[in-house]
Amino acid sequence: YFTASCFIGNKCSLSVGPNRIYPCLWVLLSAPSGVYRKSTSIYLSMKVVQSLDPFGVTSLDFVGTEDPKRALMEKLRGTPACSVFLGESSRLNGTVFRSSSMSSLLMDIFDCPESLTAGVTLKNPFLNIASGCVPQWVSGVLSPKSGPTGFLQRHLIVSPLDKPNLDPCPTPLADSLIEDLHNDLN
Repeated sequence: YFTASCFIGNKCSLSVGPNRIYPCLWVLLSAPSGVYRKSTSIYLSMKVVQSLDPFGVTSLDFVGTEDPKRALMEKLRGTPACSVFLGESSRLNGTVFRSSSMSSLLMDIFDCPESLTAGVTLKNPFLNIASGCVPQWVSGVLSPKSGPTGFLQRHLIVSPLDKPNLDPCPTPLADSLIEDLHNDLN
């Protein structure tokens, strides 16, 4: 769904009363490190989007700037409909939580207004975000002490229900299976 949403972007919407609803998705894959392949899933989606729309993916080079809000607006001015892919969400979220103006800007973009002005005017801005994190990070950020920010509450948080039954060192295939496979291929 996320990859399809990247292609649809701000080109299509549903009318719900006086509002237009766009397929804007902010997805947070939350699972322990290592075996769940959060970054791999995000990377594969990014590669598909990049292969079909090279301008549809943006980097996070605005995060480390002196004024990340302005840098993001400048970046979106060239491509107002794009997606951010992060293996680890803490990089973006750290910037958002330190800057209430950045949080407000992202929430405004999430709502897909017809235009948005913050130093630069954007027509139909649209931003998808796919990122990953460990469950402990989500628990800490969404704790009652942290209070509502609105930014994380707009994310679709996806986490596994069960621990996968993965053997880190799978047992080798039986020689007879290898021989059968080899015969089938010949």
